[in-house]
Amino acid sequence: MEMTNTTKQEKIVAASAYLFELGYIISWLTQTNSEFTKFHFEQENKIIKMIIIPGIVILFVGLLWESVASKFLIYTGLTIVILSFALSIKGAWHAFKGEKKKML
Repeated sequence: MEMTNTTKQEKIVAASAYLFELGYIISWLTQTNSEFTKFHFEQENKIIKMIIIPGIVILFVGLLWESVASKFLIYTGLTIVILSFALSIKGAWHAFKGEKKKML
C-alpha cells in the first residue's frame, strides 16, 4: 500500500471510476495526466476483465440454459457480480483515502 500526495480532484476521479460509468469514462480520458488516476483506472479494468465479464457470462448462460445446472450457474454468476461490486467499493475507498493499493 502506497500513500501518495494527490489532490482532492484526483481522488474523486479515481474513486468514481470504480462506481459510475461516467466516472470510468472521465478517468479513462484523464488517466494520462495523473499517475494516481491511471493506477486506479487499471485496477478497475482488472476487476472488469477478470470478474465482472466472466460473472455476467455465467449468469446469462444459467438464464438461457434450462436444466438443473442452470440454478447453480445463476447463483454463481450473481455471487461473482456481488463480489466484483464489493471489490469496486473497496477500490473506491482506497482511492478516496489517497492510497495506491492493488485489488487483484
